[in-house]
Amino acid sequence: MIPPAGPSGYPTVSTNQLRIYGAGGFRLVEHEAERGCPRQYKARYIEKRVPREVRGDRGYALDYGSYVHDVFHRMERDGLTPDEALEAAFPAHLPPEAFTEARDDVMAYMERGAAPMDRYGTLEVEATLDAELYVDPEFGPIHFRGIVDWLGIDLDDPSTAHVVDYKTNRSPPREEDVRGDVQMKGYDWLVRQHMSRWGTRRVVVHLDAVKWREVEVRFTEREIDDWHSWAVAVVRKILRDDTATPVLNPGCDWCPVKDDCPVFIGLPETAAALVEAEGTLADPEVRLRWRDAANKVRLLLEKSVKRIDEEFRASALRSGGLVVADQLWSLDTEWSTEIDLDELQRVLGRERFLEVVATSESKLKTLTKDWSASDRAEVLACVRRVPTGSKVKRKQVE
Repeated sequence: MIPPAGPSGYPTVSTNQLRIYGAGGFRLVEHEAERGCPRQYKARYIEKRVPREVRGDRGYALDYGSYVHDVFHRMERDGLTPDEALEAAFPAHLPPEAFTEARDDVMAYMERGAAPMDRYGTLEVEATLDAELYVDPEFGPIHFRGIVDWLGIDLDDPSTAHVVDYKTNRSPPREEDVRGDVQMKGYDWLVRQHMSRWGTRRVVVHLDAVKWREVEVRFTEREIDDWHSWAVAVVRKILRDDTATPVLNPGCDWCPVKDDCPVFIGLPETAAALVEAEGTLADPEVRLRWRDAANKVRLLLEKSVKRIDEEFRASALRSGGLVVADQLWSLDTEWSTEIDLDELQRVLGRERFLEVVATSESKLKTLTKDWSASDRAEVLACVRRVPTGSKVKRKQVE
């Protein structure tokens, strides 16, 4: 499969293309499971039968991240205030809560201290960089392309370029994650190919987690050389892949071409075959591989069943009822149980009341979230962890 031509006129790949194909090591969204499928790659980039608006439809987290990226770009590129940028960039398909979350994140980001774009001089915003990745002996020059959120230069040391990638991760980033991030290494490699444009000799990358903090990493030449060798190896495989065999992965449920994918459509039969085979497996390592494969299928089936149930429920809500085959979805009254705690305490007495009443740490945290720090700490100090037994946990052997 020959990748589509880029602005250079040559076949051009990107970080996202390698990810969609299924190259290992990608974590474009924090804690995202490895995913990728040659068949989806072919549908998107070779056959081009996936509409562009569908390509970005991957849920709230990614849409929200794109929104915050756009806000920062407008602030830096167009000189807008945070409020102006938040309003100008807000996408109509996001819920109102996204605007509130983004405003809180952007304001907290502005208040936390000098960001890279405050400490260094701006070279480019949303810098589109393109360079020859390698020359394939059969297919000729292959290019690599990326869009860097922000590119700056150290005014005290003009020989150093700074690359910033904004992230809206829900958890704080770790330096070891950034150091292993192939997307950041790809940006570093691209900037190194264009150093003569700015007269720089060194590159520093910054993963700027808007909700948390900035992580700065300086990759060595060997690390970037290893990334380059890896990227070339993946592209060589793409170029010579004539079958585009579909691969089950955690992203199958939202895949835009799943409806005509034989592997996805055949998931129930795959699950049945796995169940039938389990009883014949005796070797522990074989059973472990079977277990992991079966778990992958189970998770996909659960997500798909949940999605179909939600579709049927939504249709029943719109029409007042839904009949499919011999099944009826109808609107029924829901009931909940309420307990008069004051009256219950009077009837039982304090000691017996305490035996039956219950709360949770999460409820206490919700109750006290707006309290003063000292009052909240006093309440949460009543919560303690006590051993209740033991269980076997699965861990990676060092």
